[in-house]
Amino acid sequence: MKRESGYRKQEQFLKKDDGSLVTNLEKIMEKWAEYFEKLLDCEVPVDTFTYGHNEPNDDPCPPPSKEEIEQQIKRLKNH
Repeated sequence: MKRESGYRKQEQFLKKDDGSLVTNLEKIMEKWAEYFEKLLDCEVPVDTFTYGHNEPNDDPCPPPSKEEIEQQIKRLKNH
């Protein structure tokens, strides 16, 4: 069996809630807009976070030790 190489156009489709497929690009975009509208339409949170401005930490950062450098190099080699 010979495998075709070269450019292949990606098919763009989306499954609607009823299971049917949408292939029209405009309809796909509308469906994504509906999805994100539902996703982002949420209640106001009960607990809110209050951000307080803190002064930056300007303390000098000590250079890494030889052991820390070796550990990071070893970690990078393993990934």
